[in-house]
Parts: sequence; C-alpha cells; structure tokens
Amino acid sequence: MTFLKPELKLTRRSLMAGVAASVVVSPMVISSQRARAADDQLIVASFGGGWAASMTEAFHKPFTEATGIKVVVTDGADLAKAKAQVHAGNIEWDIVELATGWLSAGARENLWEKIDPTIVDTSDAVPGTQHENAIGHCTYSSGLAWNAAKFADGKHPTDWQGFWDVKAFPGRRGLLTRVTSNLEFALMADGVDPKKLYPLDVERAFKSLDKIKPHVTNWIGAMPQTVSLLQNNECDFVSSAAGRIFIAKKQGIPLGYSNEGVLIETGRVAVLKGTKKRDLAMKHLAFMMRPDRQAHFATLTGYPPVKLEGIRLMSPELKSQSPDPASPKNALNDEFWWEPNLLALTKRFKEWQLV
Repeated sequence: MTFLKPELKLTRRSLMAGVAASVVVSPMVISSQRARAADDQLIVASFGGGWAASMTEAFHKPFTEATGIKVVVTDGADLAKAKAQVHAGNIEWDIVELATGWLSAGARENLWEKIDPTIVDTSDAVPGTQHENAIGHCTYSSGLAWNAAKFADGKHPTDWQGFWDVKAFPGRRGLLTRVTSNLEFALMADGVDPKKLYPLDVERAFKSLDKIKPHVTNWIGAMPQTVSLLQNNECDFVSSAAGRIFIAKKQGIPLGYSNEGVLIETGRVAVLKGTKKRDLAMKHLAFMMRPDRQAHFATLTGYPPVKLEGIRLMSPELKSQSPDPASPKNALNDEFWWEPNLLALTKRFKEWQLV
C-alpha cells in the first residue's frame, strides 16, 4: 500500500491552472494583499490562478462591459481575513469566493449579507445550490475515474458498489487521504440512497471502509496525482474530480469518469457584511446568475451551471460529461453537516488509515 503525500496545498480552484493557458487574464485581475474599491468599482476576493481567469472571462469582464462598473479581482480570499474586516468595520472586499465550509462558518459569524431577492434571481436553479447568504453559480464534483485506454466498457466499475466489488472488477484502487467524500462513497457502496446520505451514519461508513481498505493500493494526497496514477498505469480505479478529468481529456489523456455515484458541491460567492457597495455587489451576483454566463463558464472549466436554463445551453458533448445533480444516483454535499464534524472525523480517519 502506498501513501502519496500532497505535492502542494490544493483546492478545487487550483486545478484550474490547467486551463489558465487558454484563458486571457484580464488586467482587472491583480495579486495583492490589500485592495480598496473606488465608488464605481467592486473588489472580488478570489483564489487566483486559472480559476480567477475563468471567472473574469465568464462573469467579471462582461459585467463591466454591460454596466460600466469595474471589477477588480484580488487573490488571497481567506475566511479569517473576511472575519477581521467585518469585526473591525474596515471592509476592503465587496464579494468573496467561498471555499467549502466557509458559507456555514461565515453565516454563524454573521459575515455575509443576505441575498436580496429583489435584485438577484435565484429561481430555476438546481435544488440545494442556493442559500440566503450566498449564491451558487456552478457545481463541481468528485467521483470514480479509470484509464479508458486500458479498460473497455463493462470491464471497469461505474459506481461505488462496483468499486467495492473487487471480485467483479479486479484492479489497483486509489482513494484520497481525506475523510470528506470517502464517508459518502463508503455509504453509497453499502447501499445508502445518495439522496438520503445526511446526517451521515459514521459508524456504518467506517465499517464499509473496513471492507475496501485491504484493496486500496494507493492513498492519494493531492488531486493531481489521481490523473498521473491512471496515466502512468500505477493505479486502475481512483476517486477524482470531474473538472480534473475534464482538463485531462481536453489534453488528450484517455480517461473515463462515471456520472453515477458522484458527490456534487456548489461553487459559491457571498457579499461581505458591511460593504458600502451592497447594491452594486448584488447586481453583480445577479449577473452571475444569468444562464448564458454560467454556460460559458462551463465551457472554460467543465463546471456545470446551477441555472437549469444554463444546463440546457450546454453543448451535448459537455453535457454528457457533466454529472446531473438531480439524478437519484448522485448526492449533494451538505457542508452544514460537515462544518461542525470535520475536525473530529479527520482525526479519526487519519488514525483509521494507520491501523
């Protein structure tokens, strides 16, 4: 059994570096620890890189062209910094991109403005993607991937029950070294309805993980390694990110990805509490909810829209590669369940791996 250590700290945004070369970074994207907005511009705290470039092309630049309101994107989005600004009453950012868990943690701290329904239309969206304190503008997911050049149809698992079935589908297996997603995959493998995962039955999940643990040959520390393991024939079946597989396939790497048994999360942005640009920020969020803009973002990143009309605007090819949040075979991540449980379960999962 191999433990692959993370090569660097990665979030879902960092995988967008793979498409950065195909997106022209606007002069509006800046790298700065501090940025202050003039009266006619908005400051967006971002995670930078190719993700910021794609957000700029799909949302920020067209918004400026349509309204004349300049959008300045600064990297370094950070929950602690957002909290410090709100508590000090010294607001530097207007809009903040949210990592997993920030919505719930920030809502508890009263860091986000409530979404104004008179400005922002969140109707016709995938259920579960919208919240009173943030909009969801895309979905991203993790699921089951394999080397398509090596395994023909019918010769590889297409869901987690198949991944757990080592007799029907023999091969080297890889899972990420994190508790999130692994508990959900274990429960789906054990027959739990994907739409009824939460609250997670933790004991049942670990019992299910006990069954697959002897057959996991690679514990993977960073998401990019899921692609390289398949590409280099070091693993046969792995859990990976749909966006990562999308980028690899665009680069000509023959990988497969199942749209069944997928754990789907929402890409969100919020308006920082106390900003003097509240209404302008809400107008920008309203623009980000436009189906055509979300569909364009999907062509850049592989991350599907949350607006149902935006999904209908996707090309048939892209749509066929995108997991359906409404499918009864897929699950929506509940970050409000995870936020208070993450630390304790991370500790337990790491200890379980070493036994």
